[in-house]
Amino acid sequence: MRYRWAAAITLTAIAAALAVARADDALPDQPATADDVKKMVDDGKYRDALKELLRILTLKGPAAEGYNRYDMLMLKAESQLQIRQLPAAIATYKDARAQALADKKPDQVALPSAMAELLRRSPAYEYRPPNPDGGSPISVLDKTLRKAAFSKLLDDELPAVQRKVPLLAKVSTMEPVIDAANVVGTLRALEIAATGDTAQTGELVSDVRDQAVRLMGGAVDEMQARADIIQKHANQQITENVPQYDMVHGKSWLQQMTHLKGPTAAERQSLNDMFTTCEKIQGASRQIADALGTEFDAMSGIANKAEAVKKEAAAILRADYSQPIAK
Repeated sequence: MRYRWAAAITLTAIAAALAVARADDALPDQPATADDVKKMVDDGKYRDALKELLRILTLKGPAAEGYNRYDMLMLKAESQLQIRQLPAAIATYKDARAQALADKKPDQVALPSAMAELLRRSPAYEYRPPNPDGGSPISVLDKTLRKAAFSKLLDDELPAVQRKVPLLAKVSTMEPVIDAANVVGTLRALEIAATGDTAQTGELVSDVRDQAVRLMGGAVDEMQARADIIQKHANQQITENVPQYDMVHGKSWLQQMTHLKGPTAAERQSLNDMFTTCEKIQGASRQIADALGTEFDAMSGIANKAEAVKKEAAAILRADYSQPIAK
């Protein structure tokens, strides 16, 4: 009898152990921690790091709380670069830049911007100056040479941009300003990545900002003044003879009625055009600030003024001007 009890106990223990093993197998394999992934990259284990990063970057909600998405994207881009996945690395650096903007951390915008541009200009994983006398190629794979590469690319591109930006003072549309913002923003990022400063590109940024304010701010001011005039005109009182009819007695007559004049058809079209233009200005303001990686307050100020004009135009269009006014 004792042997039967012993056998039963043994079988029960084995079953319990198997159940625990099956439960352990059922638990999902957890991704590596942020520190572990960083160590993989530092140790040159780029493919292992990428496997973990691909899982980490798909996490949502509480599961993602232990990771800084910007940091993870930067590690992913570095790993892709080191295993020679150039287009993928460029795309990931752009994702990291977008994440920095979404997180409202402009100080983190420069490095991924600079890396994306440097890699775009280094198809063979070396930055080669366009001028044959510009020096030897610089490897973009060697982290210790990155600042030198950033600085050299900035030196090669800066003179042409310095000649073109002052010409923005003569333009009358936003397209050249937006194009210039993209170029100047990239140069600013290269300088920050190389030196931590904006001694050479700061004036260019200011010039682009000033032209954006001139064009967009001036347009908003003009629309604001026009909207105010239309509203004043629409709120004028007019008295008209309005036909009246008594169905019971079969009589008709004219009765004077006073009401607000309201906007004319041309003024309504003008208000609708204002609304559309203000939306374009708001979009351009965000685009310029994002491209420059700075001047968010100045561009936000223009966007806010455009929003005020939109609201005034919409209010004028929605108002009911037909209600009689008691005399």
